[in-house]
Amino acid sequence: MNDESSEGAPAASAGRRAVDRRRLLIGAGALGVASALARSGVAWAQDASPAAGTGGKVIKSLTRDEFNAGMVKDLGFTDGKQGGSFIDSNTADIQTVMPFLAEEAASLGVVSLIFDNLIGGDSRTGVPAPTGLADSWEVAPDGVTYTFYLNKNAKFHDGQPVTSADVQFSFDALADPATGSVYTGSFNDSVASWKAIDDHTFQIVAKKPYFTFLYDLTAFIIPKHIWEKVPRKDWKSDPGA
Repeated sequence: MNDESSEGAPAASAGRRAVDRRRLLIGAGALGVASALARSGVAWAQDASPAAGTGGKVIKSLTRDEFNAGMVKDLGFTDGKQGGSFIDSNTADIQTVMPFLAEEAASLGVVSLIFDNLIGGDSRTGVPAPTGLADSWEVAPDGVTYTFYLNKNAKFHDGQPVTSADVQFSFDALADPATGSVYTGSFNDSVASWKAIDDHTFQIVAKKPYFTFLYDLTAFIIPKHIWEKVPRKDWKSDPGA
């Protein structure tokens, strides 16, 4: 998670292209195709598709601990040495580090290393997994109500805790055309409502039972205590972007 503004104005955008929500998900590192949900059994505790209706059941994801245990078992991960440096490179300059304004691969690659989504992806299958800010989530019997349980230990880089207020702020900003995000239209097309239940529980209601809803739900969570000080219409020109 990011916490501080970066120096320097955002680079000018040459040949900016509208990027759909699926490309944003790829940029965030949660790769895969929607059909993988039907066979998951990895990210979901029950092998079922939320969009097909839940059959009157609450469908729960695996918890973060359950998912991590499966990764260790399947891939043989062990505790590695902490610290050190990893150097990556790119062939193009980035446009911005404000995730709602990042439209091309270079910017999305950097943004995904700074900010988190509610959910991430399973590197084995590409299906949604509890590797983001949510430790787990569940889908109500109506097939459209998703409840996310946030990691209570998550913090921004300045040490401030990540709470559902930050998720609410981020969703409000993404839904607002004044923010200037190319993702606003697709977000508003698929999401009916969202609200914080408590400090670590957040609920989202889809407009209908979309099979791809978890793939489409790719809003990065940004720190409210930083960005609420800047009017959304000014985010594009703010030095923090």
